[in-house]
Amino acid sequence: MKKQLRFKKNKIIGLLYIVVGLFLIITNGREVYAYYSNEHKLMTSFYQNDKLISEINDITPIGDNTNKKENKSTKTSDYMKDSDYDDYIAVVKIPKINLEKGLFAKTSLYNDVEHNIMIHEESDNPTVENGNVILVAHSGTAEIAFFRRLDELKLKDTSEIYYHGKKYTYEVTNIYEVKKTGTVSIDRNYDKNTLTMITCKHNTDMQIVIISELVRVENY
Repeated sequence: MKKQLRFKKNKIIGLLYIVVGLFLIITNGREVYAYYSNEHKLMTSFYQNDKLISEINDITPIGDNTNKKENKSTKTSDYMKDSDYDDYIAVVKIPKINLEKGLFAKTSLYNDVEHNIMIHEESDNPTVENGNVILVAHSGTAEIAFFRRLDELKLKDTSEIYYHGKKYTYEVTNIYEVKKTGTVSIDRNYDKNTLTMITCKHNTDMQIVIISELVRVENY
């Protein structure tokens, strides 16, 4: 009788251990599942965020040149960030050929013929006495050919530059052509404020140079 009671007691204790063990396994299993489930969700979230960041970084500001050539570089890091983007410092208008375009500072990466009308590095500001504003741009049919109609200008036609609250009006006094050699000789009156505009002549190895002299300055 005693042996049977001892056997039953041991059997009950063994069953209790089994029940407790199963409970612990089930509880831990739920915690483990929840842990790995949360880890999976976090990893998925990180992946999606990384993908989004990558797509944003692929957007490269290229100014007005949507048909740009590979000139200086095409790496995103070599272009200005939106926060560093220069505002226009002036505007040039040529009524006869329906041209109105903003100009960037000479130090801007967008002051380049592959992006905009370029202010030449030797150009003066309109405010410089007897200075010379020098603008250069492409001709032709591409979107960046801002001087495509510059060859339509004749003597006495006017151009305007809006700069620091003033409108500078220039009148064409000389038009000539020079061969493309990498340099341009500017034939102007050094006792006058002038505007020089340079572009290529269509389907030739020549460049057109248009010299205009300042005729009036007014507020706008």
